[in-house]
Amino acid sequence: MKAGIVAALAAFALVIFIVPIIMRVSSRWKLYDFPGPLKIHRQPVSRLGGIAVTFAILGGAVLSIRFSATGEVPFFAAVVLICTVGAIDDIHGLSATVRLTAQVAAGALLWMNCGQLSILRSAPLGLAASCTLTVAMANSSNFLDGADGVATGVAGIVAIAYGLLAWSSSDRLAIAIAWAVAGSCAGFLFFNLPVARIFQGDAGSTSLGLCIASLGLRFYHSPLAKGPRLLFPLITVALPLLDLALAVVRRIRAGMSPFMGDRAHFYDLLRARGMSARAIVFTCYVITILFALIGTIAWRVDPATFYLLAAAAVGAFLIGAIRMGALQPDALETQQAPNALAEVHRSGEVS
Repeated sequence: MKAGIVAALAAFALVIFIVPIIMRVSSRWKLYDFPGPLKIHRQPVSRLGGIAVTFAILGGAVLSIRFSATGEVPFFAAVVLICTVGAIDDIHGLSATVRLTAQVAAGALLWMNCGQLSILRSAPLGLAASCTLTVAMANSSNFLDGADGVATGVAGIVAIAYGLLAWSSSDRLAIAIAWAVAGSCAGFLFFNLPVARIFQGDAGSTSLGLCIASLGLRFYHSPLAKGPRLLFPLITVALPLLDLALAVVRRIRAGMSPFMGDRAHFYDLLRARGMSARAIVFTCYVITILFALIGTIAWRVDPATFYLLAAAAVGAFLIGAIRMGALQPDALETQQAPNALAEVHRSGEVS
């Protein structure tokens, strides 16, 4: 418990301290995300906040645990890799090949960090699963970062769910990661809630996705991963994963590349129905909390009841999103992304 408190407080303090510095540097060097197609902000805004978020997560985790080269280095290396590639992409732009390679490499590092997954007896399958989950979470988090405060808050809520769960285990690194992410996100929300004064950029959204993927992999490596509990890592991140899946299906059905940006994400659909920016944030947070609560009841109810609730929640979300138009692309608001795996956002970020 002590390690989690230290990680959260340290990460919170670090991000509060670093963000103003990042904002001043961005102002001096004009490192802004400028208004343009598929962007809803009207004034230039710094998109380098992810550097502060990531540094705070790493700092909070390091301060809360006894550093061990054999245990923690692969995780820290993966985060640094993803953040660095994301930051370079935010400033100069990188090819899809470079970004995807970095994500796969980060997934391999997380696999090294977690060791053999308890649910997979094959090392190649474990490596493939680790890389797949990492790529999916990094990109789904980036896709979700199209409305002020949404991706940051959702990641923070998911991290808290893991943090409460990890306190019942002996995985000190999982505890440190979860609460460092929670503390960093809480601090960043002071600057990122509507109307945002700074954006995460690729450096932040993909790093948060990587951290959530790491928590999921560590869960699958633990003795907790049994029976209906196997769905816990997936149900807690149902919002970003389902939004990603709907985006891919929507574009393929329309005969478009799945890597074309559009304004038909879940938060866009809420905005189209007249919701304010803060109402959108609140709605996404409530949905994430509900999914997290459903994930945790796998420990408290019989498997049949859990599966029924999980299926009902996922089905209700999909039906609601589809009825609002999640599978109907707005042809007037699409733009060819420059690279594969590139998603154009409000903040001009790409996955």
